[in-house]
Amino acid sequence: MSLSLPADNRLFVEIKGLIQSARQRAAVSINQELTLVYWQVGKRISEEVLRGERAEYLTSLPPKEILEQRLHQAIINAKHRLENKR
Repeated sequence: MSLSLPADNRLFVEIKGLIQSARQRAAVSINQELTLVYWQVGKRISEEVLRGERAEYLTSLPPKEILEQRLHQAIINAKHRLENKR
C-alpha cells in the first residue's frame, strides 16, 4: 500500500506550521517558567540571606562558592527524590 501526498504539498505545509507553532508556544512557556523561578530564587535569597534589606553591592551575599555548593547539593537532592518516586 503506498501513500500519496497532495501535489501542492498543502498537507506538508500545514503540518510544518503546526510543529513550528507548537515549538514557539513551548519556548514561550519555558521562558515564562524560567523567569518565574529566577524571580523566586532572588526573592528567597532576599528573604533568607538579606532579611528583606537591600544588599550593598557584592558585600552582603555569602561567598559565591558557598552558594554554588548549596545549589549543587539541592539539585542532587532533587534528582534523588525524583528517582525515588519512580
